[in-house]
Amino acid sequence: MKNLFIPVLLLVALLHHSCCDKEDNNPADPSTIDCGLLEEGLIFGDEDAVETEINSLCQNYPPAPTVGDEIGHEENLDSIIMEFNNQCSGFVTELGCYACLESLPLQSVINFTLDSAGVGVKRYVNLWTPEGEFMTFRK
Repeated sequence: MKNLFIPVLLLVALLHHSCCDKEDNNPADPSTIDCGLLEEGLIFGDEDAVETEINSLCQNYPPAPTVGDEIGHEENLDSIIMEFNNQCSGFVTELGCYACLESLPLQSVINFTLDSAGVGVKRYVNLWTPEGEFMTFRK
């Protein structure tokens, strides 16, 4: 009986470990952006469309504070801009500023350069950049 105790205990411990929920600290896979909807929203001022696309993308980037970035969104904002530029060919996205607009919470700015029927259009969006929460589009 003693000979079975250790293997059974190990088996129970292994099964318990494999059945436990594990926290996944990695952000979700990047979502696909509806570039056409976002572009139309930016050109025609449809804040609901812009909000939907930007907030959907921001949900992939939880705050990750560091010594140099207590808010934890600087790298996230760079990644979001990179995703826009990689997935959407109808416009160019650039960082306006990070946590530069003093409000509660601080706001960041993304600049968009679009083409509307051969006319260059510049738009910008403000993002709430809260400490400890996801960034979101600010209307």
